[in-house]
Amino acid sequence: FVRDLPRAAGEPTTFEVTTALALDFFARQGCEIAVVEVGLGGRLDATNATDPDVSIITSISHDHTAILGRTLGAIALEKAGILRQGREALLAEQRPTARRALQRACRHVGASCAFAAPLSAESALPLAGAHQRQNAALAVAAARALIGVDDAAIEHGLGRVRWPGRFEVLETVPQLPGGGRQARGDQATVVLDGAHNGASASALAETLREFAAGRPIGLVLGINRDKDARAVLRPLLPIADRVWATQAADNPRALDAAELARLCRRPGSRVRRAPQADTAPMGETRPDVETVADLEAALRSAMEQTRGGVVCVTGSLMLVGQARDALGLPPPEQLW
Repeated sequence: FVRDLPRAAGEPTTFEVTTALALDFFARQGCEIAVVEVGLGGRLDATNATDPDVSIITSISHDHTAILGRTLGAIALEKAGILRQGREALLAEQRPTARRALQRACRHVGASCAFAAPLSAESALPLAGAHQRQNAALAVAAARALIGVDDAAIEHGLGRVRWPGRFEVLETVPQLPGGGRQARGDQATVVLDGAHNGASASALAETLREFAAGRPIGLVLGINRDKDARAVLRPLLPIADRVWATQAADNPRALDAAELARLCRRPGSRVRRAPQADTAPMGETRPDVETVADLEAALRSAMEQTRGGVVCVTGSLMLVGQARDALGLPPPEQLW
């Protein structure tokens, strides 16, 4: 069917082709319910060729602004392209501008609009952070709208949730090659989180500060060039004692580690000065930001110099995936 596209449609993108292949496979397998995530925006996304029974819009932030628009209202209208007349629209709590835009869109389309409040902090959700309670509330509302599940099934499902790479906590980590040995009590706790825009970085900073509970925080950071690095750094740098600027390997989109370090060092973006370790030579002043382009070397250095603290790998999902490989973690899911 790709060959039958009119010339005016242009060359299909990889995402468009894989979306078509996925939907074709679902149909052949007799899939009754499919959860289909938009790739970018909504109105012009390939997934919007479907006819959803329920449309879900999570918290809206400034992301992909060059394509979706520079205001929350404009971005909200692009995302509202997935709404359908007479169908349910389940919406996360939003900032006022985005909320008003979504409400107008629902009225214009004729969708049934409902905002889902986050689950309470007492809910049996293994994922850390208030933002995950908001995401879970939307998932619960969608499940009830689609198939009318009962409370027992909801509780069972929430209790089994695992999300590798999203505040994934490793209390014990394997010894990296070339690393010095650490006593168990001195080991750093490693957190893996793929936050890569301002909103997700803010949520990570809030959750990480609470989780660290006063322990030193080291950030192993790698960000893509097409992301707003300043927006990612803004909430994270103030909570960090040390930063290791690095980059994902074999990724042409990766921001060069040296350039990332420069952004971290720019005026107004300095991290907290870490206290000198007992093992540091007299008079030595360690920099707040280190440039270590090799991820494994950055991880090794961060774990050795943040003993008893928390090392967080963040800034890119690809970086987090490569960190999982470097740490010898098994694949989250065996797909083939």
